[in-house]
Amino acid sequence: MAKSSAVSFLILILIVFLSAKKMVPMAEAQKACSMILIPDSCNLPICRGRCFRMLRGFGACIPYDETSFQCICVYSC
Repeated sequence: MAKSSAVSFLILILIVFLSAKKMVPMAEAQKACSMILIPDSCNLPICRGRCFRMLRGFGACIPYDETSFQCICVYSC
């Protein structure tokens, strides 16, 4: 009797696990690309606006030497 209950319990756990696995959709990975939009200067609001308008991405100012910044756009490829 105890053996039958243990087998039934394991089958129930297996069914629940497989059902839950089917209900969770698989997320597709999106590849991120980047592009230099303004190579010699960066105004953050302009950079972000241009990046969003052109590529629907996120613009950021990153340093490329000790005193200057570039506008980089990161977007979904």
